[in-house]
Amino acid sequence: MTLVGPARVGRTLDQRIAKNLADVVLLDILPGMLQGLALDLMEARGIELHHRQIIGTND
Repeated sequence: MTLVGPARVGRTLDQRIAKNLADVVLLDILPGMLQGLALDLMEARGIELHHRQIIGTND
């Protein structure tokens, strides 16, 4: 699933989609922000008990 412009408001939505539905690609024009957010969400996979991929990109 691709989320466009998820930044600050969509963080919980990103996490819930990854946990319950599908792999997630975060897409926005802000350089570096979503890559960091994706890394944070990937680090929380052990707590959230899922193995989905979360990727942040500007492309």
